[in-house]
Formats: sequence, structure tokens, C-alpha cells
Amino acid sequence: MKKLIGIILILFLVIGGLWIFAVFKDHQIAKDIEHKLEERMNREFKVTNIVSYNDGSGDYYGVTVEMEGIKDPFTLEQNEDAPTSLFRYDVISELWRRQYRQQINEIIKQHPFQFEDIDGTVGIQREKPVKIKNVPSIQEIREQYGKEDIIDNIDIRVKTAFPTNSSQQESENEKVYNLLQDLRNHEMDGNLSLTIEYKGSLKYIKY
Repeated sequence: MKKLIGIILILFLVIGGLWIFAVFKDHQIAKDIEHKLEERMNREFKVTNIVSYNDGSGDYYGVTVEMEGIKDPFTLEQNEDAPTSLFRYDVISELWRRQYRQQINEIIKQHPFQFEDIDGTVGIQREKPVKIKNVPSIQEIREQYGKEDIIDNIDIRVKTAFPTNSSQQESENEKVYNLLQDLRNHEMDGNLSLTIEYKGSLKYIKY
């Protein structure tokens, strides 16, 4: 009986020790990530959750981060071997994506398409890093560095099929042309990829 109790106590100690180690490791990861983000951007950051998982290609940490002044949190995917190694534009790239999607929705919905879905991503193609200390918006980055350093990807799905009648096709092409002109007016044509997918067919318009 004493031997059994001793084994149980050892198991409890081992499990407790592993749990304490895991909590300590997560705490260290959280503090390191918060420190690195606060060094890059003039905001406070707080890691609120860390989960480990395997997606079939390797082991990762999913790190949830809250940013001062921003309502919705951000999620970082960190390699288990380098959990605090951050990409150059981690967090702010997702903030730019959110701003960009809102901006393109406001622009595109002014045009006479029957939209099913509008999506877009924006990126930086610049060897020298842009300055993010004051957390600039993507529009401020575009104005400061020029449209040539910005990559615009816009994908639109519409509820209607591409017309088969030649006069209607001409009208549809005019709508697309007007949309392109509007995007140019917003300086979104430096490195633009625009895809329009029509319903019920394989017809794509891509620029």
C-alpha cells in the first residue's frame, strides 16, 4: 500500500512539475512577444492566450494578442522551435488588411455590380522596411512611400453571369473600366491584381 501511495505521489509531482514548466514557458513567450511588439510600435500589447497544435506539417503555437486602441485581437502562428521569432510586419499587417478591406468595400459598392463577395489583401514590396513606430494606416503608408511599393489584390464575386449579348458585354466592360478608373484615382494601381468572377460560368476578368 505504501508503495502504491509513493507511486501516486511521484506521478502527481511529475504532472505538477510539467504543468508548472508549461505555464512558466507560456509566460516567458508572452512577455517576450509583448516586449518585441512594443519595441516596434508605440502601443501596449497583451498576450491573452497561447495554444499549441499540430497541423500535419509541424508543431505551432497560436498566440492571441490584444493591441491598445484596437477592439478585435490578433492571432499569430508561431513555430514551436522559434515561438518568439516575429515577422517584420506581424500584427500591423493584419491591421492593414482590415483597413484595406473596409476601404475597398466602400469604393467598390459605389459601382453598379450585384456583389456576392468582396475580398482584398494588401502588401508591402519594399526592401527597406517602412516605419511603423507610430502605427500608420495603410493609406498613410501609400501616401508616404508611393503606390509602387504597395501590392493590391482585389477579388470580387458577382451574383450575375457574364452577359452573352454583345451590347450587354460592352456595358459590363464599361462598368469594369469605371471601377478600374476609380481604383486608379485612389492610387491603387501601382501593383494591382483585380479579379472579377461571374456566377454560373468560368468567366473571369483579371487585371
